Amino acid sequence: MDRFYDVDVYYQEDDKGGDPWWGGEGGLAGDSTAVAFESTQDLQLFVDEVRDEVARFRRRWPKIQVRWKAGSLPATDFFAAARKAEISLP
Repeated sequence: MDRFYDVDVYYQEDDKGGDPWWGGEGGLAGDSTAVAFESTQDLQLFVDEVRDEVARFRRRWPKIQVRWKAGSLPATDFFAAARKAEISLP
């Protein structure tokens, strides 16, 4: 049985026209328990928080997969921002 850790990402525009603030919620797919990640301008910090949370689940389910979404669609803008910042996603 495949297990997934879903991360629903979102961004908020900076009032001063700067970079967007990324944030999201993550949790096991089909489970109402979720971990909220506060919005942050430090994209690496956000990705690290997700990576740490998934690592805890990976001890129990080694093949768990991370699905990045913005609503029900792939988080295309988030992928682009991570790629631009040279950040590898878990």
